[in-house]
Amino acid sequence: MRLSQSVIERLLKIKWFSAVGKETSMPNVMLAMSLDEAQDFLADPQWENVTLEEANAISGYLATKHVTILQEWNDVAKEAKVYFDNDISPKIPQLNDFDNLLLRQCVEWDVMHYLIEDFYSKKLTSPLFFNRLLSIYESGHIPCGWQGNWPKGQLVVY
Repeated sequence: MRLSQSVIERLLKIKWFSAVGKETSMPNVMLAMSLDEAQDFLADPQWENVTLEEANAISGYLATKHVTILQEWNDVAKEAKVYFDNDISPKIPQLNDFDNLLLRQCVEWDVMHYLIEDFYSKKLTSPLFFNRLLSIYESGHIPCGWQGNWPKGQLVVY
């Protein structure tokens, strides 16, 4: 097993979406003001581009600095996918009046890349983007967008 037991336990403790719509004291985040606004941010191609850029940054860095261990990427991703499908996906609640398919796909992307990021974390430079997203989920919120021109700006949460 390539996935860390402490990471698996961390994910299993999350109370998914338990604080959506509530105020947050997290620094450097902007709170989406409504479910509709959160959904608009989540569906915005800018947010997809930010998370894709961060995923590409991981693989790009490894491809130039640690090419031999990058070869494990597909195996780690497959294990992360199975873990997400079997253990995390069933715990993710549906939100009324929300595009739950989009939400599940975004959570899956974030969790899978968090697991990949964690696997390679000793070789990566900080701060770790997907680790930050996981801390948003741990707080009961949803990371759903970016306000500003990447990388300047603020993470949007709901």
